[in-house]
Amino acid sequence: MSWRDKEDLGTQLVAHVHESLRIPGDYSLDRDRGFEWWASDYCQRVWSDLGNFHNASTVYRLHAEIDFLQANGHFEEAKPAFAAAMAEGSLNAIVYDPEKDLIKLHSSIYGQDENVNWVHRVFNAVIALQICEVHRMAQRFAHDFKMSHAMTEHPTKGGRKAPDPICEFEERFFKPYGANESRWVGVEEWDEGRQALRRISKDLKTDYKLCLDATFDWNYGHRDMALLVSAVDPHPILGNGLLFALTTPVMMEDALKSQVAMMLNEHERKDWNWYNDLGTWCLLDGELTFFSFVPNVCYVEGILRDFCHDMGLRANWVNEHWAEFVRTDWMHG
Repeated sequence: MSWRDKEDLGTQLVAHVHESLRIPGDYSLDRDRGFEWWASDYCQRVWSDLGNFHNASTVYRLHAEIDFLQANGHFEEAKPAFAAAMAEGSLNAIVYDPEKDLIKLHSSIYGQDENVNWVHRVFNAVIALQICEVHRMAQRFAHDFKMSHAMTEHPTKGGRKAPDPICEFEERFFKPYGANESRWVGVEEWDEGRQALRRISKDLKTDYKLCLDATFDWNYGHRDMALLVSAVDPHPILGNGLLFALTTPVMMEDALKSQVAMMLNEHERKDWNWYNDLGTWCLLDGELTFFSFVPNVCYVEGILRDFCHDMGLRANWVNEHWAEFVRTDWMHG
């Protein structure tokens, strides 16, 4: 099925991206339920999975993924640096394709009728931020770890003569909006966020204006997992917005935490976990953390509530499956 037919919500959401971001037809290619395109020299793919019936509605998982770096055999040594750098990420995770020795940024959203309003805005932001983050970070890692830029060309049109305007969105939109006060300061949704976590958290508190704190069971240490949701902790590059940080108190060396972060990113990429994969596992202040930042320009009702719920589900998922993760040969290899 082509996304152009718009025969279900998934392909309709893909079509919305193509139309609202004005993806140029001469630098894109249709790929089944999605498309790939070149905003500059990096290939980005956008697609929808087939629908999955869940809780009385059909859910479609939308993906955005962009080629980042050809690792040239240096991915293992670069993991700690990637894990630290992604603490300055936003809505995307670093994932690795060992067969191609290729590093990519990936994000996914579960779209359904109930959340279409914010999915439109956030998914567009994901796509623009992927492109901007690749341009911002690729040069550093290529230099420091002897990697190559994963640059390709359109198979018939060749390379672009000039980058697409989306390459400037970080400077034109994300940063200027982020210079203003967070759009989430004082909104009524803080109570909705509390309600979303009330039954799945261990302890919970909020001032209903600026932040929310929650804890979750952690069966492998003396501390609980901790979630911070904040409208007053700015992003170091994008400015103000809404920050989510879920800290997992594992006792291991930073190098191993970095491996775990990459492994968890890959699990979230390939598995239908029924929560949005918007953000990344990384090392934040030395702690294994899932970090997500929603820029001010993305503000729309429903984000705070749904992201809080996702974080609670993610915390329970990690706690439930942790023993399986640490037994894998991947972890000990």
